Amino acid sequence: MEYYEVNKEAIQQEKLELDKAAEEYGNDVAFLRPMGGSTMVRILPPYSAAGAFYRKIYKHYIYTPGKRPIIFGCAASMANEPCAVCAKGQELTDSRDEVAMKFARDQLRPRKQYLYNVLCHSAPPQGKGDPIEFGKVYVLEVGVMVHRQIIERDQDTIAGWADVANPQNGVNLVITRAGAGLTDTRYSVVPNGAGRTDVFADLAAAQKDPASLNLYNLDELYPFMPVEDVEKIAGSLKAPASPVAATFAPQPQPASPAVSPALAVSPAATTVAPAQVAPQPVLVQPTQPLTAQPALSPPATVDVSSYQPVQPQVAPQPQVAPQPQVVQTTIAPADAGQEAPQPPAVPAPPTE
Repeated sequence: MEYYEVNKEAIQQEKLELDKAAEEYGNDVAFLRPMGGSTMVRILPPYSAAGAFYRKIYKHYIYTPGKRPIIFGCAASMANEPCAVCAKGQELTDSRDEVAMKFARDQLRPRKQYLYNVLCHSAPPQGKGDPIEFGKVYVLEVGVMVHRQIIERDQDTIAGWADVANPQNGVNLVITRAGAGLTDTRYSVVPNGAGRTDVFADLAAAQKDPASLNLYNLDELYPFMPVEDVEKIAGSLKAPASPVAATFAPQPQPASPAVSPALAVSPAATTVAPAQVAPQPVLVQPTQPLTAQPALSPPATVDVSSYQPVQPQVAPQPQVAPQPQVVQTTIAPADAGQEAPQPPAVPAPPTE
């Protein structure tokens, strides 16, 4: 087997770069996050001359398949500087596509959280499974719901729980988490029933040296990434395809053969669907001209003295009802030049 000697300088340089990256992005910090159940902490005094015992941050969580999330501070939210990830999220939001808007809201929007230096008396198992050690400084990372309650306790002078971060006369706080999910999770923050305590006395009782405690400079956690790296990350982000757009996207149609316009007949034109025609009154055209004939009965006895010549006009008899379907004025005779037949003439009575 052929092999070469280890380049110790290269390995050491790699170790230094990894340690530097871990220090810059806060990966070497002992974080503490409230899990399901109760966590009792003691908030430690301010870490800087600014006098605040907490720090508000905005950070991005960029998830990539098969890799750990990339976490970094948002320059736009904390320093009013350009952030390519925020610009990408705004671009997707302006598209008005529901899937893209949800992706920008859930994956690209910076999350607001708060950091505290704390001592932890008790807590449920953390993600790494490391046991909680009292006397070790942790960085408590919480959301707005817990932070608001901590500030309320610190300013509650009426109930007597104010000044919770005082090391010699402060208060231990119990943070209880119940429920699961983004919408069902609830937090409560209440003072421990033991009342006010002295941190230094508690450490001495646990055989811990208070002088060994070192507060984290919370301003150095979650620093901004170089602009070039953020732009590279933003350029690789793609929202999932919209299912609506995929369903209704126009499908390519095969090209139709060229046909002369004179011969181009739509298939629909070769089949004539029965038209829906409203019923109309039926008019029957008679083959012979229709003329009302008088109903005559020959008289059995003729009175010569009262006889009058019969006039051509014969009054209609009551028993003959007019036929509604025959309109005399609208039907022309078969031969326009031929006169309508007249009633037969009645012979004159015989002379004596």
